Amino acid sequence: MPSKSPAQHKLMEAAAHTKGGFGGVPQKVGKEFVKADEGKFKRGGTAQQAAIAISMKEKNMKPKKMSSGGHPGLYANINAKRQRIAEGSGEKMRKVGSKGAPTKQDFVESAKTAKMKSGGKMSKSCW
Repeated sequence: MPSKSPAQHKLMEAAAHTKGGFGGVPQKVGKEFVKADEGKFKRGGTAQQAAIAISMKEKNMKPKKMSSGGHPGLYANINAKRQRIAEGSGEKMRKVGSKGAPTKQDFVESAKTAKMKSGGKMSKSCW
């Protein structure tokens, strides 16, 4: 039986991952709910992000990581989103200044660590 609200889902997650259960919910019941909720609720994201994660899982795609162990940067995220949009994900790019959109400062910070494909650091002459 799937959860009916995000709050119930969180309770079931806690019960499923706590030995003996949590909040009066047995661990076994929590695991059943979590399995039924798979893809419906995503921790820290929207339903659309959950759908994208599921489609990536179906295509056996993994989020890219850098060789240094970190995650890809701002430009890699922008290019990945453009590619998903081109493939028909239904997402849209955020408008400049809207909540969650990268700010000018984000681009300045990203340029400090950006590297050119052929190696070396980026400079203003590269823009």
